[in-house]
Amino acid sequence: MADHELGAATYAIRAVIKSVSKMDAIRVAELECRWQQAQLSETIRELVLSDQQNRNPKFNNLFFYVASD
Repeated sequence: MADHELGAATYAIRAVIKSVSKMDAIRVAELECRWQQAQLSETIRELVLSDQQNRNPKFNNLFFYVASD
């Protein structure tokens, strides 16, 4: 199951990419990813961000990172 937890996040990012022109794709993908990350509770935030970073290549580098405080 751990391999599936980021699936919904990647589908949402891919959906926003498909909804705009190629010129705007990176900008909207980053906005969507940052919005998703902002919704994470503090209790799971580091775990999810770490998992995104570790498995980013598997997901075609769709995840952008918020700098740690």
